[in-house]
This record gives sequence, C-alpha cells and structure tokens, in this order.
Amino acid sequence: MDENGAQGSMSAESMSAEPLVCVVCGATPPESGRYAALTSWSRGTADGRTTWTCERCSRENIRSIEAKLDTAWW
Repeated sequence: MDENGAQGSMSAESMSAEPLVCVVCGATPPESGRYAALTSWSRGTADGRTTWTCERCSRENIRSIEAKLDTAWW
C-alpha cells in the first residue's frame, strides 16, 4: 500500500525510473521513445516483480496474456 492508501498503483515517476526490457524478446525502447513505450507496452507481474512486454510481443501473444498463461507457454 502506498502513502495515499492505494494498493498496487505506481506513479509515473516510479514507472519512468525502472528499466524497460521486454520479458519475451529483450527489446528496449529508444531513450527518446521511453514515455511512448510506457503507454504502448504491457505491464505485468511475475514472481512478485514487474515485467514489461513490448508492443510487438504483446500483439503476437495477446490470447495467452489475456488467458493469464505463464510466459513459459508463450
């Protein structure tokens, strides 16, 4: 829980500070496109940590993501 009582929410500042690396293909956005990636990449959690999936991998695996299948199935 954060200082405002919200559970599991992240501020834009904390999201912009963490590294963006696609958990599937290892892609990283260019530094100039980092904020655009924050809105177009998929954010998830696995084993208690935040994971990111790039736009391309998200599109290719959308059914698995929506079914909440473990990334090992993708």
